[in-house]
Amino acid sequence: MAKCIKVKYPNSRKAICALRAIRSKNAHRSGKQPVAIHLCGFCHVWHLTSHKPAGKVARQWNALI
Repeated sequence: MAKCIKVKYPNSRKAICALRAIRSKNAHRSGKQPVAIHLCGFCHVWHLTSHKPAGKVARQWNALI
């Protein structure tokens, strides 16, 4: 069975803090950047993602950030 190799965050609060720190540090950079967090269905912890949330999830996400 394959292992999840992404950076793992134990809860959504820590993932959001990491996302904010990365976004502020890399604000001047172009290219792929993390824009959201997600709960991984494979390893059951939180990760950062460069995929923008859509639909109802996007509305909920925008309320958090």
